[in-house]
Amino acid sequence: MLNFFHTKYFTIVAIAVVGVLGVAVWRQEP
Repeated sequence: MLNFFHTKYFTIVAIAVVGVLGVAVWRQEP
C-alpha cells in the first residue's frame, strides 16, 4: 500500500514538473 502511494505521488510530481517546464519553455518562444 505504501509503495503504491509513493509511486502515485512520484508520478503526480513528475507530471507537475514536466508541465511547469513545458510552460516555461513555451513562454520563452518568440
